[in-house]
Amino acid sequence: MLKEEFEKWETDVLIVGGGSAGLRAALAARETGARVLVVNRGGKTYGGATSYLDKLIEVTGLAVALNKEDSDLYYKELYDFGMKVNSRELVRTFTDNSEKELRFLESIGVEFERQGNEYVWMQIPSHSRPRVVKGMSDFGTEILTRLVKACEEKGVQFLAHTGIYEIIKDSSGHPRWALGIHKTQKCTQPVQIRFSSVIIATGGFGNLFSYATNPQGNASGMAIGLDLGAALTNLEFMHILPLFVSPIRGFYMISALLSQGKILNTAKEPFSSGWDHSSQEPDTVTQGNITFEICKWIEKQQEMGKATSDGGVYWYGTHLIDVMKHRIPRSLEMLKARNLDLTSQPAIISSGCHQALGGIAINPQGETGVAGLFACGECAGGFQGAQRMMGTGVMDALVFGSRAGRAAAEAIGQPGTKHWVVMSEDVNRTPELTCDKGFRQLHASMDRILVTKNKEKLRRAQMEVESLQKSLEHYPLNAIPYKDRLRYSELKHAVSIAQAFIASSQAREESRGSFVRSDFPDQSQHFDKQSFVHRIQPDQFQVAFHS
Repeated sequence: MLKEEFEKWETDVLIVGGGSAGLRAALAARETGARVLVVNRGGKTYGGATSYLDKLIEVTGLAVALNKEDSDLYYKELYDFGMKVNSRELVRTFTDNSEKELRFLESIGVEFERQGNEYVWMQIPSHSRPRVVKGMSDFGTEILTRLVKACEEKGVQFLAHTGIYEIIKDSSGHPRWALGIHKTQKCTQPVQIRFSSVIIATGGFGNLFSYATNPQGNASGMAIGLDLGAALTNLEFMHILPLFVSPIRGFYMISALLSQGKILNTAKEPFSSGWDHSSQEPDTVTQGNITFEICKWIEKQQEMGKATSDGGVYWYGTHLIDVMKHRIPRSLEMLKARNLDLTSQPAIISSGCHQALGGIAINPQGETGVAGLFACGECAGGFQGAQRMMGTGVMDALVFGSRAGRAAAEAIGQPGTKHWVVMSEDVNRTPELTCDKGFRQLHASMDRILVTKNKEKLRRAQMEVESLQKSLEHYPLNAIPYKDRLRYSELKHAVSIAQAFIASSQAREESRGSFVRSDFPDQSQHFDKQSFVHRIQPDQFQVAFHS
């Protein structure tokens, strides 16, 4: 059934994603005089990982270098911590502009915790000194609210509750049309947006796995970028953490506390970090090492059948009551309201994805190598390396969002085509494979290669994901009813990025940082390079390594 009725929008700069990266890009683009439209799947102030800060993390803040000396030190720490696979150019851009973005946030009304006139500085795992400015309560929501207000005052347009499932190029190879679905409680409406430049700011790939701090990250932006011809870089790297299974799925406990808890499998056998719990709190580097060792131990329990039905193990903090009341009072309250009292009950934890460390390859201006296509935030790659220094996520979004916004506005050029593309649906086409079943299959395959990998595990995952991809080929998006199309596109995109992730993981024959291959346990100088993956066929990818 052909339908030509759809909601039409036209703009100079289209921004897909309404988190801190997308909103910062919108404001920067609008300040040049360009027309800007932000499309977001949630409401205006419901923006991906930033909106999840307040729900899943006890204390939040921004890592900032406030002088040249610390900027140079921070640059060295970031590059070294990335283990030589991050972009020096992007890292330098980040450290040189972090103070500027802190001042920007203050200029739009975002406040930080202070003692008198001085910031409250925190030292967190991976940093050599206190460098993280502590945010106020509901820090993520406050950032988004202030950014939205600033955008509205400047005339940025918003299209909320809308997901983009495809971007189409014109005859010259320039991205020109975005096809999407606008969902409200009353109806589902197809949407088409005509634009000159587009910025992808859709976040990471959390929902490739069963547990993630941001399960809304469905890799759609990365997949769309890949479809348009952009390369993905360092896709095999991610920040992995032990996360709560329930009652707040994906909840993250601070490493200092997590590492002091007692952890048991279903056979009551304990995890041992080798650290003496009777001594003082472990240093920040040790904390990070312990949390990753916990993830590897959990994986072993899953493989031996000694994990819960949800793939978890038990974390006990009943010997840390005073410490918890001091360090995580807000978390205790939130969890208790959901019937988990950590002072008397164990939590169930499992390994999950905290943040993608790779994504669409960009330069410091957010350019992707595809004319008119830009990216920023967690969906972009190259700034982070084989490991992630904590406290960098929001600042990454702000620094590169600002630069991508300006660059996209400057690239507008001459007006493009004035026609619209045909949108259609088959209202009688109901796919046999449900999205819920598809995601369960995907999670089962990807969870096995979340923490450690080897040739056999990767090959098995590759075969399973390819089988899922071939099943989805029977359901082209333009034949799926509009009411189901967005969800199916998310599954297709997740499968696409899962395939690219597996290809990158197969190509990197070493272990480095958060990337562990049991069949290649050592780090190799041969792989002191970024990985770049291109799609050459629907189910075939080419991986290359470049400095």
